[in-house]
Amino acid sequence: MLAVLGDNTELNREAEILAERAAGLFAQLEALVADNARRAQDQNEYNQRYTELRARYDSVKSRQAEIAAEKQSRYVRRENILRFIETLRAQEGLLGEFDEKLFRATVERITVHAADDVRIKFRGHEREVEAGAR
Repeated sequence: MLAVLGDNTELNREAEILAERAAGLFAQLEALVADNARRAQDQNEYNQRYTELRARYDSVKSRQAEIAAEKQSRYVRRENILRFIETLRAQEGLLGEFDEKLFRATVERITVHAADDVRIKFRGHEREVEAGAR
């Protein structure tokens, strides 16, 4: 799991491609605006072309933001797992009783909505637990 969370090869590759695409689209937008400023042309066609290019550019920028968020999320999950592993390694032998430090390292939060609706958010994922479930 740590290897998967630490491997951003595909995301980095996609980010590079998107950066090139964004630069190309931005250059096209600049050229389009400059051309419109230099010569008279049909403004409806210009606006349509500008809107199309801008939508493509915005789409690429949006995907770049998604990739950055995914990389950050992976980093945070990886760091949480590493901290949890460190906590486990610090334990001496098997647990014979409740260990608050281990509990806090494992559970991020518990939300009780009702007697039969308890949600436990572990470090890394959330799980619904039925009332009375163990």
